[in-house]
Amino acid sequence: ELLTQYGSLNAEVRDLLDDPKSAILEIDRKVLARQKAMQGTEESAQFGAVLGGSLIPWIDKDLGDGMSKEEWKGMAETNKILGLGPDALVGSNAAAIPVDGFCIRIGAMRCHSQALTFKLKRDLPVDEIEAMIAEDNDWVKVVPNEKEASMRDLTPVAVTGTLNIPVGRIRKLAMGPDHIGA
Repeated sequence: ELLTQYGSLNAEVRDLLDDPKSAILEIDRKVLARQKAMQGTEESAQFGAVLGGSLIPWIDKDLGDGMSKEEWKGMAETNKILGLGPDALVGSNAAAIPVDGFCIRIGAMRCHSQALTFKLKRDLPVDEIEAMIAEDNDWVKVVPNEKEASMRDLTPVAVTGTLNIPVGRIRKLAMGPDHIGA
């Protein structure tokens, strides 16, 4: 569906794209009109909204509290992996770690991507956090928080076909020294 939508958008403006004198606003008007025409048709039936040149702000079922099932799974799966919370192994009394956020669908062919905010119990230097992440398992690869490295190593295209789990854009957030983004 995504590729079909992109193909439809391209076909709508192909003549304008072939002419270097074309005005970008005319291209944009035609693309937007085509996107709106696709909404609610067979061209957007799979996802329920147009994804080509857009995004879908809700993934999976509504849990009734403003959270989608995909967002709930973020917390459930994180705690399951860590052996915490109600799904933890028998004998574990460790409390679940609260994980929250928003899940949206973007026009990527493969892979999951996440932007995370961590509130730490104490201020830690970024290099110490990066070292803890890098040493966790063989698949995690810390990507330096630099534009060139991020553009090269933090994309679905870069990791498809590998077992690598790149973690990058790790930095202190403006909310305070105990807040880290990745």
